[in-house]
Amino acid sequence: MKLKIQIFIIAVLAMAMSAPLWALHTDGGCAGCHAAHNSDDPCTPFTGDPQIPLWKGVLAPSAGFTPYDSPTLDATDVGQPDGDSLVCLSCHDGTTQSAAVTNISGSNNIGRDLTDDHPISFQYTATLPANEIGDGLFDPTTTNVPSLGGTITAKMLDSNNKMQCTSCHDVHEQHNLMALRITNTTGGLCKTCHQK
Repeated sequence: MKLKIQIFIIAVLAMAMSAPLWALHTDGGCAGCHAAHNSDDPCTPFTGDPQIPLWKGVLAPSAGFTPYDSPTLDATDVGQPDGDSLVCLSCHDGTTQSAAVTNISGSNNIGRDLTDDHPISFQYTATLPANEIGDGLFDPTTTNVPSLGGTITAKMLDSNNKMQCTSCHDVHEQHNLMALRITNTTGGLCKTCHQK
């Protein structure tokens, strides 16, 4: 009985301390993204499940985006968004879910034209061209990010070693502006991967 009371108190305190952080992203707290009774199977609520427990939304379609492109981009696999980025874009593309559902204003929608945003859904590995790794970008397999407690690969990339929206943003740990994983004061977040 005593253990149950302790667990209850810890849970209440955790929710109370985290509530302002959740509110920064959505007025609905957890319910902005998760639904406790969304599905018979809490791990696979719909086709194309992003493996997010009790995800209540729909995924953005994996087509119809104009991806980032630049003459200085050496990654060759920048195409349509995939993975966790589709979860983010399901609200932030401005079309997949209605503003009434997401409570996201037009200024927070990046739309479907991603040409002026950071590239996403590409593999960031040490096999990028040699002129890029060691010159423009740090080697993700060996570069340690002390503030995150591991390498770029381990702490910022998805299971396919891809750069996604979630590489830089973490909606569950909103200690920095725009839910950035690391503060970008004087370019701190950018300098995690970019040498210049």
